[in-house]
Amino acid sequence: MFSPIVKVKVQITYNIFYPPLENYQATSTLEKRSEIKNYTFATVEIVSWLFPNTVLTGLVFLLFLIEQILHFINHTSIWINGGLTVGAQLGLVGISFLAWTLIIWIGYSYFKLVIRVINRVSLNAYERIIFIVSLIPLVIFVNLYIWSWVFFARLGIFPDLDAIYFAALNVNMLSKYFWQAERSIWVMTLIGILLISFVCSLVFSWCLRQPRLLRRCGKDLFIPQIIIFLVCINTVFFLSDFLSSKHYQLLEPQDRIEALKNPWASSTFELRYHTNPTVTLACSVFNGTANVLTDEIPLKYMSPLGSIKPGFFPAISPDKKKNIILITIESLRSDTILMEHQGKLVMPHVEKLARNGHFFPNCYASSTHSDYSDPAILSSLYPLRSTRTHFYGKEDPWPKVMIYDLLKEYDYATAMFSSQNEAWSNMHLFYESPCLDIFFDSRTYKGQTISEKGYFSHWQSETGMIAGKLDDAITIDHAIDWMERQHQQQIPFFMSLNLQTSHFPYERPDDQAGPFHPCKLDSKTTLYDYSLEERPVVKNAYFNALNYVDLQIGRLLDSLQKNEISDETIIVITGDHGEAFYENGFAGHATFPFETVLKVGLVINSPTINAPKIDKYLVHAVDIVPTITAFLGIPTHPAFQGIDIFSKERPANDERVIFVHACNPIVNTDAIVTGIGWKYVINHRTEKHKIFLLPTDLEPHSNLIEEENQVAEILHRLCSEWRKNQLTYYNSTRYYNWFYAPKPPRIRKEDLAVLRKRASEL
Repeated sequence: MFSPIVKVKVQITYNIFYPPLENYQATSTLEKRSEIKNYTFATVEIVSWLFPNTVLTGLVFLLFLIEQILHFINHTSIWINGGLTVGAQLGLVGISFLAWTLIIWIGYSYFKLVIRVINRVSLNAYERIIFIVSLIPLVIFVNLYIWSWVFFARLGIFPDLDAIYFAALNVNMLSKYFWQAERSIWVMTLIGILLISFVCSLVFSWCLRQPRLLRRCGKDLFIPQIIIFLVCINTVFFLSDFLSSKHYQLLEPQDRIEALKNPWASSTFELRYHTNPTVTLACSVFNGTANVLTDEIPLKYMSPLGSIKPGFFPAISPDKKKNIILITIESLRSDTILMEHQGKLVMPHVEKLARNGHFFPNCYASSTHSDYSDPAILSSLYPLRSTRTHFYGKEDPWPKVMIYDLLKEYDYATAMFSSQNEAWSNMHLFYESPCLDIFFDSRTYKGQTISEKGYFSHWQSETGMIAGKLDDAITIDHAIDWMERQHQQQIPFFMSLNLQTSHFPYERPDDQAGPFHPCKLDSKTTLYDYSLEERPVVKNAYFNALNYVDLQIGRLLDSLQKNEISDETIIVITGDHGEAFYENGFAGHATFPFETVLKVGLVINSPTINAPKIDKYLVHAVDIVPTITAFLGIPTHPAFQGIDIFSKERPANDERVIFVHACNPIVNTDAIVTGIGWKYVINHRTEKHKIFLLPTDLEPHSNLIEEENQVAEILHRLCSEWRKNQLTYYNSTRYYNWFYAPKPPRIRKEDLAVLRKRASEL
């Protein structure tokens, strides 16, 4: 039944764990030496069964040891997770070792294949071609592995497939950003790639020229080894996934919050993002089609596509056809709009518009990063469409109605002027429409962009590649020119502006330092990493960048005044997201949904506003478009998920609830904010939940999940219902082929009473 070799191995393995009784009676030195020799031989046999040869065995242990040392010195290592048992930590380490074993076997088999191909080719020219072609996968793997550890060191997780796709999709803009903002990292990365590629080619070439090594490559990868490796990895992965998700669903409602109080990351999160780069990629492959929901969406949230009947679009009298300018400012925080710093206003023109108009300081962005938050403003649609990072496509099947699509029904001229490259994460595919007359961004500009100074200016002229962002002054120049032409033709216009100077590294294109000092950033300062001592300097640079944006808005206002159309124009100003400066222990944006990253403020300056006001009503970015169209006398389109915030039928502030979603290579979180002040955040990677009563979430230790079980259950149920509806809609043809996106759920009366009571008692 078994081959002689297998019988010998089985007998040797049996003798290791169950030695014969007479072995214990051995007394002579010779017998003991013979016994040790037999045990050593058995161990070598087992090891030789697991690995191709002794050289690769040593390589596996060496690479594994180096990886564990890197884990020990990193602050997000599995070894410092107090929520993991020793058994869980050792299990994760075992998975890492198995991963390296499998990598070595795959590399060994690939090397054998290359040797066999070369041995069959006699011509040297073909040998070189085969060598180069076979070298490429090795270079790619080694570079990806090292880049994954750099990613882990900076952001605390290994990149998954979404992160790699994100980087590949935006490689041009990312390279330009790093050249402008983090040049030392860019140069070190380029040098590292070249050096690694050179070393790989030397090692690979040396291996192919070693006859002794070639003779050792006669052993094939046994099917049992493959099965053992895959079974071990999959068993741990699926068991962890089951225990982390299914166990929670089986709990009674009163026990669920208790299961969420552990502040440490779960073993599932550690397995997927902290164990080994290849394990992270494998987990993202297995999880690629998971969590696609097929639940029912209550019809009370749905509007049929055929609900637009003749007469839906009422006629607008000429006096109501106001011009509309919607300005989105990169990384705008609500508290900077009226801020005075070092005795000067940070944004004097915007501050004047806010004080003479309607200012909503409690306006929240839809996400913490631009590729989700920007499209949500112009479409009035929440960004949650997938359990993974979503990238826009030209053939996206679900319906959407952009604000310029609607205004084209009223013969508006429409334009978008953006200082950024709107191809970031394919946003341009979301924006493109036959109803958009002008679409201007850094891709369509023929001149020099900010991050193309010096060498990159020549590269752009040679290759036709366009960099990340424009000087906002250029964007405003084009906007003013187009606006004045529409005025001369007496055509009402809608114009969207996206201004980018306030993105890190906050460099002013006019080469002026700005009014706030000191503001010179250290060369080692990055978006996510700088010392607390440097924080005042970084904030001054940020304020100077906002001041430059404000100067450009002032030029636009001067043009409106000069052409005597200020009284015919509605100006709306908001931010795509905010910016953090370590108030919560994090810097920059595109991270967790903290107040500093979400609260952007909203300024509406309209000739129809009689009484200026600072309104603390809770507002969301998806409310902007329905509010603008309401100013013109157009009813809220059923495709919009936001509301008209000036409507008499708007919910009372304490009944208001907004939803936020962020998903990128760094985070995957949802959050809801209520008008009462409760805020709920769930991290879908760690499955950990937090609750705050605003504005105390500016302090990292103010999580109330321990004390507020009932509140947590209410907010968790509300957030889960919204998430379920969004994912079901975008993953089901029976919904998006027949309905517009679902309206968000509202707080039930009995739950509202509980939230009010608990907030009043704190």
